[in-house]
Amino acid sequence: MLTTNSLQVNENLIQRPGRIRYLKTFVDLLPAVVEEIIDDKLKHMKFKDEVIKFVSNLEIITVDIVSSIIDEVNIHEEAPNDFKDVFNVRKISGKYNIHKVDEKTGAGTEFLKNVQIYPRKLDVNEDELIGNNFQAGNENLGRIVEVLGRNVIRVQPELSLDEVKKIAAKFSKRISASKGDDGSSRRSATISKAQQEAIKKELEKHLPASYIVRVEDADITNWKYKYGTSEYASALW
Repeated sequence: MLTTNSLQVNENLIQRPGRIRYLKTFVDLLPAVVEEIIDDKLKHMKFKDEVIKFVSNLEIITVDIVSSIIDEVNIHEEAPNDFKDVFNVRKISGKYNIHKVDEKTGAGTEFLKNVQIYPRKLDVNEDELIGNNFQAGNENLGRIVEVLGRNVIRVQPELSLDEVKKIAAKFSKRISASKGDDGSSRRSATISKAQQEAIKKELEKHLPASYIVRVEDADITNWKYKYGTSEYASALW
């Protein structure tokens, strides 16, 4: 008996029942079957809805996966969301929910839902992230200036072009004048280093405060649940 998560049987063994008699592909479990397993195995029924919701967002839904999630809930008496970051399953991804995090309390407030992000991956070396603009949906939230944890970053919003022009205009009169060959005064075409530093400091003073962002996978429902026939699946849609 051979089992695999992705079908990669050598083509020379296909259509040769003398070598491999049966070839069976198991698809995602239907909602009614998942709920039957939960009703049979789950000890702490107060977590039933949370287990169903968690399972409905997974890329793959098999008996083994559902049973393992239930076992984890039974052992620790906690909801799947409490161990989702370390449990070896993958939720359907591609879109994310963005939360602003209060620096004092650590509480998050969701302000963008079901959006694509750039950079597309935040669980990479921080050197690859810092300095990049962080975009969520159609919004540029600012530059990434610090990586604080898994999918937790600090962003520094930037000034709009109009704001930059307004601030720079204050310094335009400070550009030093010089004498031309004919003795007439003229504006210098260059800005001194001191003037550049002054403009830079003025811009920094007007920058909005940085803030912490937490990025979480959006709860995208597996198509079996989206089009399932159970009462719970119907309630989701």
